[in-house]
Amino acid sequence: MAKKIFLIAGLTGVQKKGNQTMKNTIYYLARDGFKITLFTFLPNRYHDLSPMSCGMFDESRDVIEYHPIPLWITPFFFAGSYMKKRIGKTSIAEHKKTLLPSDEVPNYFSQNNLFARLTYLVFWYLYVMLETPRIILYSLKKKPDLFYGYEVYGARVASIAGRILRKPVVTRFQGTPLKINEQRNWNTLYPHGVLGLKSKADAVIMANDGTHGDAILERLGAPKEKIFFWHNGIDINFVINTQHGEELEKRYDLNKKTVLLSVSKLVLWKRVDRAVWALSALKTDYGVNNAFLFVVGDGTERAYIESLAVKYDVSDSIHFAGAVPHEKLWTYFTLADIFVILQDVGNLSNQVFEALSFGLPIVSLDDGSTTGILKNQYNALLIKKQNIETDVPRALAMLIKNKKMREGLASRAKETFASSVCTWEERMEREQKLLNTLINNEHKTSY
Repeated sequence: MAKKIFLIAGLTGVQKKGNQTMKNTIYYLARDGFKITLFTFLPNRYHDLSPMSCGMFDESRDVIEYHPIPLWITPFFFAGSYMKKRIGKTSIAEHKKTLLPSDEVPNYFSQNNLFARLTYLVFWYLYVMLETPRIILYSLKKKPDLFYGYEVYGARVASIAGRILRKPVVTRFQGTPLKINEQRNWNTLYPHGVLGLKSKADAVIMANDGTHGDAILERLGAPKEKIFFWHNGIDINFVINTQHGEELEKRYDLNKKTVLLSVSKLVLWKRVDRAVWALSALKTDYGVNNAFLFVVGDGTERAYIESLAVKYDVSDSIHFAGAVPHEKLWTYFTLADIFVILQDVGNLSNQVFEALSFGLPIVSLDDGSTTGILKNQYNALLIKKQNIETDVPRALAMLIKNKKMREGLASRAKETFASSVCTWEERMEREQKLLNTLINNEHKTSY
């Protein structure tokens, strides 16, 4: 008989674009025999986030049951979304006016004023109060073998349900926005997130994405032996859209250019502004006029980053692709010569693994977040934060002008991928073993 998992997703959904973690988690668990009941506090078909809207689930309909937010709560959800966008924010517009490449932006949550933080906290408590009874009622009927709480909302509900019904609990986090060196501000800036991270569980799966999530969990009281600090996997069964690639090559005359690639959400702390600035510095300081930058991704700072392209007079050397469905993302990797990631918090995103798989040399920051994967002068050029303004354009210029160096880093990037990065199938095999162990063992009290 199939083992039953209640996956409590909170405000996280299955995405066609962007992060594919939940999509792959559900797919491989369902494919390999688990019966998944997915609970989300998002409306049905909200931005096409339901699993059945993503074609890869068609063959798994009999083992995936989907429960979006109850209809009567939907108006409150949209009211909350409206409030989030329009009130409670401390403007960082003035900060952006003087932002230098070497500066660190304020903590992500510092843009939320006290009212916004209290609103988030109250909503978190309301979510827990509303979702927990729904999960308990469904549990009495469906009798799940394990509760799986996703991110800071779902984690607490899974923890409570597991303790009430004496079933094992797994919590799962895709990383953390908390800064390891700013612990004194955690409860002030991100109170609901801290409560979610502290949810008691039999196992805590934290993505090793360079944000030091394992250390943060330990500081919040999680026993080290219950933390599973794993890299995400990557998809390797992709199809390259050659027609799209040919169109881009022709439109931008890429055969005569060295192509830089940035892939991320366009939010301030991702620091895509640094890549745009570096493109300008290449022209003015190093006489490099044949560099071209693809910016893949969308977000709240897109207009700001596009304005920087105008300010630095590099608009004709940048293509803003916007949010791209994952199956179309590979075209940009095949066109690229160099991958650029210069984030303030964590530089070991899935896109780094994807860049390695395509054999792209990487220019990033030497901030400790990529240890074990990226090595300076081996498969990447890593820049100290204090030297960003001098060394980032210098590193890019070296790679653009020195094809032999670029090819050497590229070759070793592929070697690193082969030896150190797992596919999603391999990554999920580890997780399935963990879940089976928890289900088969007698349930013990969570920490």
